[in-house]
Amino acid sequence: MSKVKSEKEIEAEKLAIEAARFDEEVKVKYNSVLKIETGGYKAYFTKPNRYVTGNFVSKVMVNMAVAYEELYQCCVIKEVSDSEIFDNDDLFQSCYPALSGLTNVKKSTSTIL
Repeated sequence: MSKVKSEKEIEAEKLAIEAARFDEEVKVKYNSVLKIETGGYKAYFTKPNRYVTGNFVSKVMVNMAVAYEELYQCCVIKEVSDSEIFDNDDLFQSCYPALSGLTNVKKSTSTIL
């Protein structure tokens, strides 16, 4: 016996499909690597270059707030992100764990010849 979907369920599915399409468009158009959702807002980010990563790593133990603010400002895709995240301390600080993932680097191996 199949269950008939309610209008709410159908609308929720449509919204989920639309959101997934938008995420894919942002990924392709802006080369985004991360999306953070907090407090009903969204922010999309690109991967930082080596200079931004180095700056973040050197500052994070000295002044965590400044380090994360600079990382955020350098990597956020402002055209498609909600500014409320950066403007609200609680929302912004909830992003710290995800933002730190932007600075992870790939492992490599080396051999002395």
